[in-house]
Amino acid sequence: DYDVVKVDMENYVYNIEATDGTLDSWRQLWNLCSTGFASNSSYFGLEGKDAAGNPLPGAEVLVDIDNLIDYMVLIFYTGNFDAPTSSFGQNKGCNNFYAIDNRNDRSSGFTFYNHDAEHSLFYYAHNPGIGINEDRVNLAERTDYMKMVVSDFSKFHPQWLHHKLCANAEYRSRFADRATRHLSEGGALSRENVRKRIDNRVEEIDLAIIAESARWGNAKRGDGEPYTRNEHWMEEIRRIRELFIPNRTQVVIDQLLTAGLYSDLEPPLVKVSGEAVTGTTCPVSGEITVSLENPNSAGVIYYTLDGLDPRVVGGGVLPGAWQVSGTGSLQVRGTANLKARIRHNGKWSALREVIFLNQQEDYGTLKVTELHYHPPDWFLDEDTIPGTDLEFIEFLNTGDNTLNLTGLALDTAVRYRFPDNTLLLPEEFYVVASKPAAFFDFYGLIASGNHQGHFSNGGEEVLLTDPAGNPLIHFTYMDEPPWPLMADGTGYSLHAAEMFPTGDPNEAAYWTISYNSGGNPFTHNGPVNNEPLPGTEAGGLLAYPNPTADLLTLHLQQVPASSRLFVTVYNVTGHAVYRGMMGNQSQISFSSLGLDEGLYMIRVESEGITAVARIIVIL
Repeated sequence: DYDVVKVDMENYVYNIEATDGTLDSWRQLWNLCSTGFASNSSYFGLEGKDAAGNPLPGAEVLVDIDNLIDYMVLIFYTGNFDAPTSSFGQNKGCNNFYAIDNRNDRSSGFTFYNHDAEHSLFYYAHNPGIGINEDRVNLAERTDYMKMVVSDFSKFHPQWLHHKLCANAEYRSRFADRATRHLSEGGALSRENVRKRIDNRVEEIDLAIIAESARWGNAKRGDGEPYTRNEHWMEEIRRIRELFIPNRTQVVIDQLLTAGLYSDLEPPLVKVSGEAVTGTTCPVSGEITVSLENPNSAGVIYYTLDGLDPRVVGGGVLPGAWQVSGTGSLQVRGTANLKARIRHNGKWSALREVIFLNQQEDYGTLKVTELHYHPPDWFLDEDTIPGTDLEFIEFLNTGDNTLNLTGLALDTAVRYRFPDNTLLLPEEFYVVASKPAAFFDFYGLIASGNHQGHFSNGGEEVLLTDPAGNPLIHFTYMDEPPWPLMADGTGYSLHAAEMFPTGDPNEAAYWTISYNSGGNPFTHNGPVNNEPLPGTEAGGLLAYPNPTADLLTLHLQQVPASSRLFVTVYNVTGHAVYRGMMGNQSQISFSSLGLDEGLYMIRVESEGITAVARIIVIL
């Protein structure tokens, strides 16, 4: 399933290769780098979003941007001068990286991994590195022979992608946010956390180092004294702990400031009961008073409590964001996602985010709203996608307050544990899918989670428990009257009959069928209609030739030619005999479907447009 890109070092060629899969997707990124990412449409397009940063249903995600940033921050902090480009090759080639993409999952993109990073964490110079002041941030701006250059695809590496992305202001702002988060107190690369991580690793391999020195201690020492644990290893650890870690953070921050990847405005300070909150989460019980302080000499604090960034794309202020001058306090009741920045003369600080997690959550407003327990198989071009891959269960926060879903668990029918720091805003949906990749291909949406196991087609028990294992939502669905029968294999899902359910999901009256065949994940149900073919007859849908002896061309004129069409074919009894995805202006073969002659109804959906047409098949 995966494309795995690495550097081929055999015979010292140092060109990229696909150790698994192909280089096709990696070449696609290379071609996009040639065009550049100065425009927001090109930058956000890497994540399947429009120019405003909003997800485009069905648009492929090419890169995990946050992962790329984290990867580069780690390279910069450690001063690794041998990856993903190397000072040994004057920063003209590629080295020591992995880029991995699941080519069958269009909802995710390339992620990046460090390896073979021994040329890092130096306080003193180690040729060709220069020690504590090693600058891997500004390689492309150098004017000497060490300037980073990538001249052809065979040398393409993640730092070149990062370099090209730096032309975009939104990427630079996002980079500054994550770099500040990692390098600040409490962050992954804060002095205390790096030292703790080093100490844990040293302790873990303490005995192994003795064996290592005995076996390999003189491997590269010639006639010199062999490396030993006490004289050499422990001395290197001392240098890292006492020299590198205390000094490196500010060096890297200065380098990032030079590159425009760090803000010279400090983010707001967040305090609870007078104590600074240094991490990104804070447990609370009931109502607390939170103070926000501006550590800068000027500027205004803007903040939200619903997880929205007070800075909008383009650099403006989010309408509705609260404003604080100097120092201010606010009351936080239960779970909340605080996001705050400081703005001065049109410039923004990095983002300060704290998730307040209610430890005594009231889950009474969490409701199950949809269950697709028996989707039919889905025909996509020449492939058949099992219906079990499209199963999902949906929940809705029907209340007015954000819910902390951390530690909730689905059990019995399927298994899924809600990850740490999972928040659900008021009137927000959470969808747990069987196969997120298939879910994305079918609906164009990214599932919230991935459950293990499958729902029974014949009905079974579903249990959602709280973090302590107590039942929250408990019901048994059935595939016989009085339960909606059309949810059993016809394409429709079980859907709550009320927009904000108040009844018992264990009762058949709680449920109806979805308005759309395939279900309605992440949306409220439309009006229930016994007619299974809502849509406009013909309209902008061209279906020809009609009658047809086999091939039928479908062209939905209201959407671009590049759009994908979700096509359903119904027979005269109203049963779906085919479902699949195809390109606009593509052909469907009736003979290959094994259908008889007769009248059929075709329903086509794409980008919010639905149209139907009657087709006569003469074989």
